[in-house]
Amino acid sequence: MAVGFLLVFSAVLYFSWSIKVDIPAASYDVARGDNITIPCTFQSALPVVTTATVEWSRISKDGTKALILMYYWPDKDTDIADEYQNRAVFAGDMSRSIASVNISGISMADNGTIECNVNIKKDVSGKIQDITSLVVLVAPSTPVCSLEGKPEYGQDIRLLCKSAEGSPEPTYTWQSYSAENKMRNLPPKTTQDTGTLTLVNVSMDTSGFFVCTSANKIRSAMCNMTVAIYPPSMNIAFTAGMIALAVGGLIIIGIIAYCCCCRDKGQDEEYEMEYPDENVEEKLRTEHGETAHDDQPDEEHERSHPPMLPPNKPKGTVY
Repeated sequence: MAVGFLLVFSAVLYFSWSIKVDIPAASYDVARGDNITIPCTFQSALPVVTTATVEWSRISKDGTKALILMYYWPDKDTDIADEYQNRAVFAGDMSRSIASVNISGISMADNGTIECNVNIKKDVSGKIQDITSLVVLVAPSTPVCSLEGKPEYGQDIRLLCKSAEGSPEPTYTWQSYSAENKMRNLPPKTTQDTGTLTLVNVSMDTSGFFVCTSANKIRSAMCNMTVAIYPPSMNIAFTAGMIALAVGGLIIIGIIAYCCCCRDKGQDEEYEMEYPDENVEEKLRTEHGETAHDDQPDEEHERSHPPMLPPNKPKGTVY
């Protein structure tokens, strides 16, 4: 029994005198663009810490560790990673067992797991590091609503809703309103998954207004769309109407072209002068008392009667 007591006492003494590093909270929220001080404290088995290093790192999802800064005590010197230059500052006091860090100008790249690691010379047993989550808060951007599929009777369609940014990742909810702008339950067999609303076997009753809300712990944003479900026959009727309209247009153009050709042909007919033949001239002389045997016309008679104009006839071959 005495041996057991000694073992327990030794274990308590061991853990009491070993190093322990602690970050008080499991996560810290900070708005994008703001500054944050992440606290980190330690307890050492040594009465006085003479030599130590404090390492702050960011751990990615695949476990890769990237340095933020390294602080050296008692030199009070600091090494800072390039991406944290002019942004990260050691904000601790080693004489008071404080090893905090301050990071300014927070961006989405800072989102993730942050680790504080304290290495004290001659005090390496125990918990030498602790981690926390840094959550960069970004309000959801206005989502975009869109439709996939044919909004026809009996078809399945999907309504999509997505914000380009938001941290933490936004959650999406859909609401439905009738054509009279009254809220109603979503149709049966409807499913929602990360902003995608699937509507099964749609009908005229599915038509209406659909509103999507994208929200996280900061605020929310919305988009909406009107969905009109129509029979498949409307596509056929529309196509037939367009064909009929095109055929009618061709017929009208043909009629106009035909009329223009006929009119142009009629306008091409011109008239020309034709001289009377010899028989007509002989007849005219007989009526004036002249005989066909007069070889030389009376000069005065010709001067007293003006020459007769020949009749007009359509232009053509002169016989």
